[in-house]
Amino acid sequence: RRIDDDGRVVVGNVTTGEPVRCLEVFPGKPVFGVAFLNEGQQWVACGRSPELSQWDVATGQLVEAWATPHPNTIEALAVSPDGHRLATAGAEGVAAVFRLGLGK
Repeated sequence: RRIDDDGRVVVGNVTTGEPVRCLEVFPGKPVFGVAFLNEGQQWVACGRSPELSQWDVATGQLVEAWATPHPNTIEALAVSPDGHRLATAGAEGVAAVFRLGLGK
């Protein structure tokens, strides 16, 4: 994958390096990070947005977008080793933890 400042994530073939698809994750806004979920079948992105977006790896379709307590920018995210929780860090200095699969 490649992350661009214009809100796009380019997903590529790991063998050839060729782009497979380009996704507009946060149109016109930088993407700051991605993390894989569900044993690599989905990924979630954060950026200059108060929302997280979850995408399907195979289809490139948006699965879900959800609001966070961050007012404008999520600078980083991480998934717990068991895959049940997602932590975010906002530009305002607040960290949030979400239970995955429950929308909370």
